[in-house]
Amino acid sequence: MLKTNFVILFSFLSLFSFSQSNLLNADSPEEVGKKTKQQKALDFNQPLDYPYVDDKDILWSKIVYEYVDGYEQFNYPMFYPLKDAEFTESRRSLWRILREYIYFDTVQNEEDLDSIGNENKKVLKLYDPDYRNFNVESDINFRLPQTDVSEGQLRIAQQTVDLNKDGQVNQEDIFWLPSNNIIGYNLKGVWYFDKKYGALNYRLIGIQPIGYEKFGGFEEGDEPKAFFWLWFKDLREVLHANTIFSEKNNSKRITFDQLFISRKFHTYLYRIENIIDDRSLSQTPYIENNPYLRITESHRLKEVIRNFEHDMWSN
Repeated sequence: MLKTNFVILFSFLSLFSFSQSNLLNADSPEEVGKKTKQQKALDFNQPLDYPYVDDKDILWSKIVYEYVDGYEQFNYPMFYPLKDAEFTESRRSLWRILREYIYFDTVQNEEDLDSIGNENKKVLKLYDPDYRNFNVESDINFRLPQTDVSEGQLRIAQQTVDLNKDGQVNQEDIFWLPSNNIIGYNLKGVWYFDKKYGALNYRLIGIQPIGYEKFGGFEEGDEPKAFFWLWFKDLREVLHANTIFSEKNNSKRITFDQLFISRKFHTYLYRIENIIDDRSLSQTPYIENNPYLRITESHRLKEVIRNFEHDMWSN
């Protein structure tokens, strides 16, 4: 009996093994992963504000589009864990954070804030995936549970039947689009040279998940699709509230917000603004089916940006 209880306790604690919060001071397993009042009082739990940048201080800028590949090991902290149900709130993939935030904590229009239960929610607009300038709203409402999934429409949640057998169909019966359906993220950002500080800086503007929309898993031959664009500033608070797993030192994690701000991930450029707006590498015939040329062209575009900063100090 004692051995059985020990195994159960060890299994329970293993669920929290990825969270170091209050691990040493917890009086019971339930307290692991939950911060004490003293920790909360000492926490600075707000993302650092972006500094104001005056347009006349921007000497040079270039808008770039990048792809974060989920199959690259350096990018794993964004995509893992894949098995959402087996991990606690203390460790979540980026997709799980986004989908739960969109569904539970936000509404899409100002008028929705007047509905019962939406008083403490925020407005988070989802943007058309084909429009890159973030000022056209999508016609598809990704937030409400759906009774079906129409072909060609992307959903983050599907509500079909009384899955938990409680006699009613509600948000407890939601079948989420799982984390293992997401294979990458498109990023829109701008590199700019700030003459006030004499530095080349980067500012992330938007995030777009890329993955398979089929619920219940995907099959060989299915094509991944670009989901909605998300305005990065809308996400900073929730990204700052969640940390990534660190293989080097898990007691000193960084937040997802810090991950993006410090660019601790690997990308390749697939578009860069130019006079005729034709730098879409994924649609360039001689590059589309050649991964090597795509990576080579991405490095060439990165050199364009790096060489500008180099030339600023060498002239």
